[in-house]
Amino acid sequence: MTPPSFSLVFNLDPGVTWAASLDRCAAWSGIPRLTTPEDDRTGTVVYLGDRLPPRAAVRRELYFLAACSLPPNDDEGDWAEEAANIARVDAVLLVSASERDKLVAAGSPPGKLHVVGAPLQVLTDPGPAAVRRVRRRVCFIGQLRPIKNPALEVEVVRALRSHGYDCVHIGWLDRDWRDRLERAGAQIVTESRREAYLEAVAHCGFYVATSFSESLCLSALEAVALGCVPVVPDHSGFRDWCPARYRYTALTARAAVERLLALDATGETGPEATALDRYHPHRFFDRIDALARGPLP
Repeated sequence: MTPPSFSLVFNLDPGVTWAASLDRCAAWSGIPRLTTPEDDRTGTVVYLGDRLPPRAAVRRELYFLAACSLPPNDDEGDWAEEAANIARVDAVLLVSASERDKLVAAGSPPGKLHVVGAPLQVLTDPGPAAVRRVRRRVCFIGQLRPIKNPALEVEVVRALRSHGYDCVHIGWLDRDWRDRLERAGAQIVTESRREAYLEAVAHCGFYVATSFSESLCLSALEAVALGCVPVVPDHSGFRDWCPARYRYTALTARAAVERLLALDATGETGPEATALDRYHPHRFFDRIDALARGPLP
């Protein structure tokens, strides 16, 4: 058996959504995964690239940084460790321009930084069958860590309920935030099966995010791919893919709700399908292949 022409090493937190998505998309794209028990503990994932033309075997280390631990994410990781990795590896793969800008401002060498986006598995999943979309049903998705601004989500839910919208939070919550959201009028849906999760999202007409910052926001991309109209903050990774008319500038319940009401009144149906084309798994891994072929700084 001819050995692969290169290997790609991704350093990921195995507990985050990105790790699972990257794994699924790599398998779907036919890229083998090699890990050891030690790799699984440290979050290091090695993918062998065998899609390139034959050449002398070489190993390049590419560091996939889904979200750097610089403010406002400084309580969610270890920037010193990330900076050491950036200095060591051949190239750093980032999901958005905003992440690149933060790293450049922190002193990382621009030539090492490559915005490659992320693989969006939902673009290859079979769509939910016969799901009836409810226009005035609004979904919020994910775990409510501090960076997600859960207090604002509670305010937005309360305000939307006063306008007659149904609100649902899809994802696991601790008891405190679950109670607060339910008191505000939200339904809580915890789906462990991916098919059920996709159906729950596809049932909704709108998706709302309230985060202080997002490297890209995988849940928002999935919701849009499933037909939801996005209402998201005008900052960070949202600007890479979400048109301005779906973004609200002030992080207040009033701004978010007014944006949603305006979109609903004009019958908006969401961004063009082509807005997500660059996140197709094949295109994501093709970009990585191109990096492995060409010269790196």
